[in-house]
Amino acid sequence: MILILLAYLALGAYMASKLPPNDFERSYLDLDRSLMLENYQREFGLATMPRRMPFRLPLEYWVYEWARSLPIARAGALGVSALGLWLTMQYASSIAGAQAGLLAGCVILSSPYIVGSLVSASYKAPVATLWVGGLYALSTEHWKAAMACGLVLGFLRATSWGMAGYLLLASGGIWGGILVISGLGAYLWLNHREVVLSQGWVRLLKGESCPVQGLPDDGWGYALRTLVRRYESWGAWGLAALLLGHWGNAGHVAFTNVLIPSLGVLAVTHFPRALIRPKWVIGYLPDYAFAAAVGIACWLT
Repeated sequence: MILILLAYLALGAYMASKLPPNDFERSYLDLDRSLMLENYQREFGLATMPRRMPFRLPLEYWVYEWARSLPIARAGALGVSALGLWLTMQYASSIAGAQAGLLAGCVILSSPYIVGSLVSASYKAPVATLWVGGLYALSTEHWKAAMACGLVLGFLRATSWGMAGYLLLASGGIWGGILVISGLGAYLWLNHREVVLSQGWVRLLKGESCPVQGLPDDGWGYALRTLVRRYESWGAWGLAALLLGHWGNAGHVAFTNVLIPSLGVLAVTHFPRALIRPKWVIGYLPDYAFAAAVGIACWLT
């Protein structure tokens, strides 16, 4: 496991030094503001661009507010994602043995796109780490740790509210979980109502269309081509898991406790986005990378 972690740190550091800034990094660190303003005006048709986008929570910006430069911010993301990789290997090992832990690390390392996403100074590394950490805490019956992961996910990112809800319900029970979720929901509604109203389910229920202008008619075909291009190695892992996987006790545990919650949360959270613009959903898959690696590794072991 140490060697896999060192390999991840080396590959992550290399990619962090080579990749150009993405839109998240430009927004969080206030980089290339003129370019961001131009893109914002073209896509949303508004003359001025707010410092914080109305569909993002303040904590999402605060995570990287301490960073004075892009390399420092990416170094922080690399450290957080390395912790997530370690939790991934530990979780897989607890289900199916040490071999599964090593295989889970190899699954992550096999995809340069996944590694590049996790080392970017964006929400992806914290969200992916908190999700697999929360699931691991549930499996070891550390209910307070799982609830803490759920709460942080709820305050961090609107697209991780489904993850937060699952962890809070699973760790607090029906009544305790509903009580905590109600409190979280009341706080978000009272203090960040614009974020709540900008989410896909609300817009879908209100019959609103996507406000972004000038986007290509990408459709489902373009989304599937993007999926194959970005995650081709994961397609091979998934096919191997389906054809060669063992449906034993470890595979059943991984399917029930890891893959089903992840697929369920992904579908429920991003179904409206898929109806608005299918390609958007493809960009959220790295949030579930660590959990998917656990499931694949346990099936193949």
